[in-house]
Amino acid sequence: MSNPDFALKLARSIENEIIKSTALAELACIYRDDEILREALKIAEKMDLLHYSETLSKISVVMAKAKRFDEAIDFANNIVEERFRLEALETITFHLCDACEFDKALEIAKKLRYRSQRALSNLAIKLAIVNEFDKSIAIAKNIREKSWKAETLAKIGFFDLENRDKLFKESLNVANSIEDIAIKSRTLLKIAFEMAKAKLDFERTLKEGLDYEKNDMDLLTTSLKFAEIGKLDKALEIVDKIKSKSFKAEALAKIANITNKDLFKDALSVAEEIKDLQILFETLSKIAVEMAKSTKNYRALDEVVEKLNVLDSFEKSKILTNIIIDIVELDTKRAIELSSSITDEVYLSEALFYITSKLAEIKEFDEALSITDKIVVSYWKSKALAKIAIELAKIYPSS
Repeated sequence: MSNPDFALKLARSIENEIIKSTALAELACIYRDDEILREALKIAEKMDLLHYSETLSKISVVMAKAKRFDEAIDFANNIVEERFRLEALETITFHLCDACEFDKALEIAKKLRYRSQRALSNLAIKLAIVNEFDKSIAIAKNIREKSWKAETLAKIGFFDLENRDKLFKESLNVANSIEDIAIKSRTLLKIAFEMAKAKLDFERTLKEGLDYEKNDMDLLTTSLKFAEIGKLDKALEIVDKIKSKSFKAEALAKIANITNKDLFKDALSVAEEIKDLQILFETLSKIAVEMAKSTKNYRALDEVVEKLNVLDSFEKSKILTNIIIDIVELDTKRAIELSSSITDEVYLSEALFYITSKLAEIKEFDEALSITDKIVVSYWKSKALAKIAIELAKIYPSS
């Protein structure tokens, strides 16, 4: 384990060729060794066109993360399958923005066709963050999709004090011209949040967003955002609009964790009204996870896990896997214990991947490898080995 070559050995042992090729490309960037990159590309070149495109897309993103932008763009432009090419180029623009390579990001973003909206929005916001407001606003105004345009103008308004009122007014005008009611509602809720962050009067915009037809997931997300900025009363007002008992209970539990307010009893009270047994236990497990995160007390979670025995093995495995994904950052030992109750091989493999991934991040490599040996599904085992190899490689200096 002390030899950095062991990371390469692990990567080369990966069964899934896409994951192997991508992992080798990442190791090539870490070690600054183009021989390893050529090895990764040779593996990809043997694939059929669709899988080659997918792999080259992933490799180009790896190169962008390593700030090897010219190579990343070159790889991406050579991808034949359009969806993989555009996906790669869009992600590259995000990394270019993070590196303050704004002109290059804009040049690419303009060519992304139907994927340009998010890239242009991200670019405009990053420019606003570094006080390049004229460029930021110009880009935002050229965004075609109204929901993206309105949200972007509002986010720029948060940073641009001089033009704040004008930008929020324009943002609202664009949002109110949206014909799709669900999209209009979602956009107004996002603008209301940006106005609240900027300490502007957001009440009317929030009310308008809530008055339209609403999506429960949008309401859950918005309520959490308001809770995060200390607007508990508004967060709970939004939660009241959620129709689904499951989403409402989850929102209350998450807000309880965010604000340290005693809302867990309210969340449990709402959950108890759920008739469907599977949905009930899924919801109770989410509440129990939030309680564990908030109080470090696992009693409620243990009680939920005990009750899961009334479900069939597949549904029980699914819920346990979701619990493990949620708590592995908090307590790897508890996650490992819970995995022993999963009987479905696919879900068990997925759960063990998340556990090994966390163990690799905290440099517990021997235990991570030991658990990886128990993963039976090739895809998840390949991902686990790739994660261990990459985290192991990060320990050693570049050659």
